[in-house]
This record gives sequence, C-alpha cells and structure tokens, in this order.
Amino acid sequence: MANKNRDSFIVDNVTSINLNDTEDVTKAIAEAEIVTTAVGISALNDIAETIAQEIERRLINNKDLNPLHIIACENGIGSR
Repeated sequence: MANKNRDSFIVDNVTSINLNDTEDVTKAIAEAEIVTTAVGISALNDIAETIAQEIERRLINNKDLNPLHIIACENGIGSR
C-alpha cells in the first residue's frame, strides 16, 4: 500500500484476461463480482463497449446475479 509503513496485502482469486480473448472475457464477466481494467486511458473506449455488451448479456441471462462492480485502474492525469 502507498502508506507510511508500506504495508502489503496478498490478494488471491484474481485473473487477468486479454481483451482480444472474447470467449474468456464473456465468461469472466458473466461470473464475476468485480471487474477491473488496466488498459491505459486511451483504450478505455474500446474496452467499455465490450464490458457494456457483456453487462447487458449478463442482465438478460442471469437476472438473479448480484450487481457487477467495475473499477477502472487508469491514470488519467495529463492524458490527451
């Protein structure tokens, strides 16, 4: 962590998926509780469309699922 003590935490049950692997992206979003992105701010438009389509599919096919939380891990300071 970015604190005075530089504490660290182990996080498990995390998966990384390439956006071009559409089958894995679709399956992961269908089953996920949390989706994060770290694609660079210039690529957010590209990934946002894919995520939006999968959210719509998720809502249609799995109405009983918990909400999906999405976190964009992008540094947008000074971006163009």
